[in-house]
Formats: sequence, structure tokens, C-alpha cells
Amino acid sequence: MYRIMSNTGLSREKIMLTPVASILDTNAIILEGDRYLDEGLRLMQERNSRCILVSHLGEVMGLISETDILFKVAQENRSPHKVKLREIMTTPVVAVHTQTTFEQALAIMSRRKVRQLMVHAYSAVLGIVTKDDLINKINSLMSQLES
Repeated sequence: MYRIMSNTGLSREKIMLTPVASILDTNAIILEGDRYLDEGLRLMQERNSRCILVSHLGEVMGLISETDILFKVAQENRSPHKVKLREIMTTPVVAVHTQTTFEQALAIMSRRKVRQLMVHAYSAVLGIVTKDDLINKINSLMSQLES
């Protein structure tokens, strides 16, 4: 099998075996489901985030993405200050462990038709990994291989 290696020891195979913990966004927004979307939108803007994890009594129960907001709120002309997070959240949240590889994460996203994965260790939420983050990191590492 033909294998490209760079002077840094990286190969295409090693890149895809990188754990998602290496690109984890630990600045995840977690809000209770009875909170209103306008609060979530404000936090999304402040933290430059693309999603909100929705909890009930401290346990993550759902996720709201920009797409959810677009189709479930904006397209239906609903007011964000009247929409509770639990009304528009997507469930269940697809979660992976920190040692899940880039390859596994992309396969899960494809199979489950999601663009974000919650990353956890035991019962603790550590953050979010998005498809865009994965692809950007893979492309960045691949370009290092070619140089």
C-alpha cells in the first residue's frame, strides 16, 4: 500500500486516527430547556458558537443548531423571546467519547445525519465537535503532508 509520510511523521492514516479531544470546543453552551431562545442566541453570538446543548435537571437532553433555529423559528416567523429551547431542540443528542477518532466521528455524523457531536467523559460534558471543525483540521493536517 502506498503511504505518504511527512517529515513530521504524519500520514493520512494517522490523521484520521486522531482523537476528537484534540479539536474539542470546550466553550459549549448548556441551558435548561425552559429558557427562551433569545438568551441562547445572545450566548451563541457572544461565544461564537453554532449550537446550544439543552438540559433538564442538569442532564443534556437535546441540541439546537443554527439549522434548527432557521427552520423551526425564523422560517415560521416565531419570536425568539417566546420560544422555549425544549420546543425546538433535536433529540437525542449524539455523543462520543474523547478517544473517538476523526474517522469514527465523521462516520457517525454521516450515519446519524448530524453535524455536531457532544463529547463526554463518563457523565461529564466536555464540549462539542462539529463536522466543519473536523474537515478544517483534516484539511490543515493534509496540507502539512503535501508541503
